[in-house]
Amino acid sequence: MEVEKTLIVVLLGLTLTSLCFAAWEETWRDAFNDSVTHGETELDIPFGRVDIVTDSFAIEVDKVSKFHEAIGQALHYAYATKKKPGIAFFIEDNNDVEKKLYATTLAEDLGIRVWIINDFIDTTGFPKTTDTTEIIYHGNIESRIFHAPECKAYNCNNCTAIFHSREEAIEAGYKPCKTCNP
Repeated sequence: MEVEKTLIVVLLGLTLTSLCFAAWEETWRDAFNDSVTHGETELDIPFGRVDIVTDSFAIEVDKVSKFHEAIGQALHYAYATKKKPGIAFFIEDNNDVEKKLYATTLAEDLGIRVWIINDFIDTTGFPKTTDTTEIIYHGNIESRIFHAPECKAYNCNNCTAIFHSREEAIEAGYKPCKTCNP
């Protein structure tokens, strides 16, 4: 009888933990989608459900510490939707900086676009107040060329580096695109 009670308490605790994480993940997803991607959320596909689907990307939202699962899910979602794979990571712990670098590099090497949600929303889950004139540049990690949003190459498969200014891109060793001249 005592073992049964303990088992019930453990299962209840695990269920509540899972529900709390799902609600927190949903908060990050919705704030990121509202601020950045403006896609469809929770799209059912065979053997799963995509967190965010845009015109170009099928995006998995997860904390960076679960990057192993996120990479597999992003590839599955892309295959099922015929979109490019994407992952929107959120960072809960400042000790995850090294893991963020590793996970981002690994995902980008596999052709997966990566966003760090913390760059777009504050830690309470609400969208940051930003200057609406800010331009986000995309850099091609292969050619080391960066593009402005109006460029036809802006969302290329290798354009996974994100820069918040022209200067930031140049300091990172990227050259401006000769077509869009950012």
